[in-house]
Amino acid sequence: MSTRITKPLFWGATGLVLAVLFGACSTKKNRFTNRQYHRLTTKYNVLFNGEEALQMSETILAETIEDNFFELLEVEPILLKGESEESTTVVPGFDRAEEKAVKAIQKHSMNIKGVQKNDQIDAAYLVLGKARYYDRRFFPALEAFNYLLSNYARPESFVEALIWREKTNIRLYNYQSAVNNLRSLARGLIPQSKHFALANATVAQGFLKLENKDSALYYLQRAAQHAKAPKVKGRYYYITGQLFEALGQKDSAYGAYQHVVDLQKRTPRKFWINAKLNQLLIEAQQQGPDPELEMLDLVDRYDNRQFKHTVYRALGIYQLEQDNDSLAQQYLSLSQKARTLDEPTQKANYRDLADYYFENQQYLLAGAYLDSLLPLLPDASLLQKRTQRERNNLDGVVSYERQRLETDSLLRIMALDTLEQRQFFEAFLANKRAEERAAIAAQKTATGLFRGGAKNTFYFYNPLLVVEGKQYFDATWGNRPNTDNWRWSKALVGAAMATQDSLPKSQEIVLETAQSYLDRLPKTPQQKDSILQRNHNAYLQLGIIYLEKFKNPPLSQQRLDSLLPKNPKAEIQAPALYYLYKISQTSDSLRANALKRKLTILYPDSAYAQLLTNTSDSVIENNQSPKALYSGLLDLFTQDRYDELLQKIATYQVVLAPTDYAPKLALLKANTLGRLQGAEAWQKALQEVIDTYPETPIAQTAQRLQLKTQTLDAPTELKTLVAYKWIFPLQKKDSMAQALTEQLDPILAKQRFWKLTKDPFNEAEEFIVVHGITSPDRVAAIKDTLSTNSNLIVDLPNFVILSKAYRQMHIDKSWKKTE
Repeated sequence: MSTRITKPLFWGATGLVLAVLFGACSTKKNRFTNRQYHRLTTKYNVLFNGEEALQMSETILAETIEDNFFELLEVEPILLKGESEESTTVVPGFDRAEEKAVKAIQKHSMNIKGVQKNDQIDAAYLVLGKARYYDRRFFPALEAFNYLLSNYARPESFVEALIWREKTNIRLYNYQSAVNNLRSLARGLIPQSKHFALANATVAQGFLKLENKDSALYYLQRAAQHAKAPKVKGRYYYITGQLFEALGQKDSAYGAYQHVVDLQKRTPRKFWINAKLNQLLIEAQQQGPDPELEMLDLVDRYDNRQFKHTVYRALGIYQLEQDNDSLAQQYLSLSQKARTLDEPTQKANYRDLADYYFENQQYLLAGAYLDSLLPLLPDASLLQKRTQRERNNLDGVVSYERQRLETDSLLRIMALDTLEQRQFFEAFLANKRAEERAAIAAQKTATGLFRGGAKNTFYFYNPLLVVEGKQYFDATWGNRPNTDNWRWSKALVGAAMATQDSLPKSQEIVLETAQSYLDRLPKTPQQKDSILQRNHNAYLQLGIIYLEKFKNPPLSQQRLDSLLPKNPKAEIQAPALYYLYKISQTSDSLRANALKRKLTILYPDSAYAQLLTNTSDSVIENNQSPKALYSGLLDLFTQDRYDELLQKIATYQVVLAPTDYAPKLALLKANTLGRLQGAEAWQKALQEVIDTYPETPIAQTAQRLQLKTQTLDAPTELKTLVAYKWIFPLQKKDSMAQALTEQLDPILAKQRFWKLTKDPFNEAEEFIVVHGITSPDRVAAIKDTLSTNSNLIVDLPNFVILSKAYRQMHIDKSWKKTE
């Protein structure tokens, strides 16, 4: 009997529970069960997963951020290395947080008659906005926060949503609006509020973007004092110290850094170590104790093993402030070699080392460090453009200094006899191989690898054997590429090697032997003279650059004084004397007068001597800019006024030599000589441009033109219509050109396609040319109809020639052979 009663009761109770549960799923009914069901489901299911994903992603972001301590730190960094605000983040989890927040809103929102009955929806909108904010989709984030603020936000959610909205406005560059909207709230919150630190820090961030450091400092101090998390407190106090330093308040900055130091291991070590180092530098600046020993002690501590590069850099900066340049360079180099080196420190070190070597007139090393710095700078940034411009200014001096060192070394070796040369190369190779072995030994000592010594004799596990093997291979086979059939030939040229696409077709294999180096030394007089001229030109160009571009007369004088005893050619010695005269004018008037006399006596016809004696056209009196002078020369070239152009070039090169227009002027002169003297003279002049201004865009243009001169004699494609030229050769001084033109005009008027030009041929001759002729018989027929009485068309020498032959005639400058 009891069993029969219990079953109906059980099934009835179950049905009642199920009915209640199904009824509670509705988001349209404002009942207790509905509210509690959706509240608990949102909080402990969907939103819980979203908040966990958001918190995990925030942790990943905080641990991965690479702060640049050589600039003012960001109050809240959200960009990883290499990221841009225009793209979404690579940190995982923010998309999942957004997905869960959207699901919570869509399935559990209970908006009944404009009132939200599920109090967890506020939290869902906050998670949604934060996830979009960290994902750098700021407009959708702003939309989420604005919706929450304008619709049913509860008091505890309203403040947080307002702060995050203004954080988003700052990311959208609405700095003043964010400050105006949040400043009153930040000052009105009580310090015990959990939002106090975030609100004040956000206002400080807005003021920093507005470059109002005083106001930013006030709010950031408030945020630092009442921040709950030690990690955040350390960042805020460190930025406070940076701001005090920027405002020149060293004592206050020291106190701010002390707050960071007092946090010890509760704050990230990067803040602690940088704060400590800044304190030591401030003490040194205020005539305190020498911080070097304490900084070196920091290097030895186990906790600071990841910040050796930071400590060494601080030591380098201290030594720079003490004018101990050599020690500064040593410590900065140690910072560069540290295994834990980060990119901001690397960039700062490259910058300081480049400045150090530039100030010490070691421009090759300065250029090398700028070359290393440029790839680390953001593409197309203002800093990269400025650094690239600085590096471009060093192009000339770096190229010529390298050329000077190489040719000096080569000339010294060439001056030795054969036995001494062999001994030199043998000593060089022995020293090179010893250095390679010493580097391996030092690495073995430093790392403690390969313990056991003689027991470990397997080739690939013994680095000394590897080095010896490479040295033996280089001495026996040379620098052969890693390809099939590598033993075929001593040089990667010839038919057999040229068939292999993977190999360069003109790469010489060099053996690591003294004899191979001896064989590569210049042998012919032409080769030796070329090296000598490159050496002389490098000294001259360096003297000009150091004087005119870098304003360094002592170094300029040093280069030019080293040049004169080498007995350079007139085109090198004349400008060298001129620039030495300019240097000596202010420091040694007696020497200046002696140099002037020497220049005017030895090279009276040079533009430099004429400039000093005022017998040439005074370019300086014209007071024209280099650009205007060069533009005028270009106009002469386009007008085919080549003789006048060459005269102007000889005069203007004195003024344009120390400017960026010097290589352009040399190329213009080469092209002019090519027009007047033919392809051979053109190619020679282009080679002079390449040798004088190597590694410049103008030299590259000259190389392309050289290739063009080599194809001038190549056969051209046959044309369907054969074309001829009717040519009247005249002397340039001949006055009959105008009369001849007047007599030809009526003939050309009757011919539809004929036209007349005056073509300069060389320095003495020019052609009056009739174009558009299709048959020489037509010319003969016209001449037969003309009277021979005082008719220049008949009386003057003239001939008809194929257009192709006319072109070749200009290339060879040999028109008389084709008459």
